[in-house]
Amino acid sequence: MDREGKVSCILPSGASTGSREASELRDGGPAWHGKGVTKAVENINNVIAPALQGFDAADQADIDAKMKELDGTSVKSNLGANAILAVSMAVCRAGAAEKNQHVSQHIANLAGMPTCETYQSLKTILLAKFGRNAVNVGDEGGFVPPITEAQEALEILVAAIKDAGYEGKIEIGIDPAASEFHIDGKYDLNFKRNDPTKVELDIIGWTL
Repeated sequence: MDREGKVSCILPSGASTGSREASELRDGGPAWHGKGVTKAVENINNVIAPALQGFDAADQADIDAKMKELDGTSVKSNLGANAILAVSMAVCRAGAAEKNQHVSQHIANLAGMPTCETYQSLKTILLAKFGRNAVNVGDEGGFVPPITEAQEALEILVAAIKDAGYEGKIEIGIDPAASEFHIDGKYDLNFKRNDPTKVELDIIGWTL
């Protein structure tokens, strides 16, 4: 940034994690029931921050690529995905501030499309289909409609994309934590059929 400023972010932590999912770096030990993140914070201060000196906050892709290079693992287990994502989110906010834009607009510009419109279309569909409780958000930030079939979740997302006018322009990316329903050598897509827990519905990512 050309001017001094401070940004902050709240880092999410996954409730369900697959065996090959990006790795959170936790301290272990008795403090905070092993959930402390001082190691991740040290990696931000001592490894990541010095390496990013001189980068422009608007260069999100270059900064993210540099952090992946610094970590050097496929699941970000060296520096910690929580360290890398925290910095990435803060950089995104700084880039938005540099351009005097709302964060959502800055993200839309980075992605090349106004994704917030699809999110609002999804909310409208869920309200009409299930009622107001369906657009409450779960512990990972996604809507929580009372559905148990994966197919229905995808069909609703497709409808939201179409209603927003982006059919053929947006692809759906999912983070299924697939190892959690890998049972006896097979993937059981009905593993929640008898589970009263609501399926959390997230739009994970968009690509042109």
